Amino acid sequence: MVNVVFVSLYLRTDEYPQKYTLSSMRLASYIMSREDVNVRIIPSKYDMTDCEIEELAETLDGMNINILGLSAYVWTWDVIKKINSAITHRNDLCVMVGGPELKSRPLDDWEGKPIFVYGDAELFLDELCTLMSEKRDVRDIHTRDIISDAVKKNGVYYTPLDRKIAWRNALYSEEFFKKLKLNEFSNEFVWIDMSRGCTYQCGYCGFRNRKGVAILQKDAIHEEIINLGKMDAKRVFIVDANLGGIPAIGKFIFSEFAKYAPNVKIIGYLRPEFLDDEYLAILEKSNIEELRFGIQTINENVPRWIRNNDITAVKTMLPKLKDVGVFWRAELMVGLPGDDFKALKESFRFVIDEIQPSLLFAYRLTVLHGTEVEQLCNSNVSEWVKADESSGGKVLASFSYSEKELMEMLDFSNKITNLYNKAKVIKPTYEELLDCMKNKVNNES
Repeated sequence: MVNVVFVSLYLRTDEYPQKYTLSSMRLASYIMSREDVNVRIIPSKYDMTDCEIEELAETLDGMNINILGLSAYVWTWDVIKKINSAITHRNDLCVMVGGPELKSRPLDDWEGKPIFVYGDAELFLDELCTLMSEKRDVRDIHTRDIISDAVKKNGVYYTPLDRKIAWRNALYSEEFFKKLKLNEFSNEFVWIDMSRGCTYQCGYCGFRNRKGVAILQKDAIHEEIINLGKMDAKRVFIVDANLGGIPAIGKFIFSEFAKYAPNVKIIGYLRPEFLDDEYLAILEKSNIEELRFGIQTINENVPRWIRNNDITAVKTMLPKLKDVGVFWRAELMVGLPGDDFKALKESFRFVIDEIQPSLLFAYRLTVLHGTEVEQLCNSNVSEWVKADESSGGKVLASFSYSEKELMEMLDFSNKITNLYNKAKVIKPTYEELLDCMKNKVNNES
């Protein structure tokens, strides 16, 4: 019997009260029906202390594990390295590390011999289980140039970027809970995905881990939505870059929820370009907690290859969401190369006065490793950007704004979004918000 354990590193449970990550559940569900495999998921907070990591390592030591799965994201990178270091004495243990950070982080400082895999890992894990079931030496596995369809390059196994989603067992079925024994699972909030990747090519985006978009089969989507209804899930976050991957599948998903899980409140991301009158009619009948639309900017001086948004679709389709009663939030980005304080204010004015979202958020640009925007850092190009590596890549300045101006932009964004979101029923105009901000400054003076 091959014993597989995934460490599920959770965070932000005040906003997303679920301790089991989607990646761990997807991988575990794929192999759970194998008779030669026993799989478990151990939930742990992502910001564990060193003492807590040692306690986790002792727990893992007592479980007779053959394969340990760790997810490599920006927020988990430091802790998974420490977990790996704490168990390096186990020469017979295969540590599988997968996630987007592998593409841009140095790996030569990892202790022991973890197996690194980048991309969809279901087939890779399945083959790894077969090798361990055949009693293959872990050292022999490391010498392989190919495992399943993943090819080794510079110490990392890369799965095909155009592969379809490998799916074997549905999430949230009776068998799923029976096999995995998720003792700390909550049906108050659950994660799910219906597609992977994105058809759009925004220069700052971290969803660029495959060519185009891969979509779960319709029968799989149907089965998992039925399961969500049966388990009486209260809220579901569909984490697709754009819900369903393409408009037709998005419409199918909302229609399936209306039929089979009408009481589940849906959270997800959509593109303005996806919307048409048919989609709006479906959304009007759906149980939506919140839809999120990344507008980023309406400043056409930001290069199109960076923002890759259709400003016409933003201006024509998003105002219609209010008419059909959809609760939605607009998201702007602060610090895009080509933007400046004056243009950022106009983006806020347009969003507040002309499309009136239910909520308004603004995020500071983070320059992620492996993205096109990163190529503008520390180079002699005219459209340059400067980022702070110590903070994970938060932007500091650009050819179109100074560090001082960026601080003013961030301060303005924080104040105006807080004021806008406090108004629950009647939303203020842009000018009313500016007056409120001025009055607050005068009162504090």
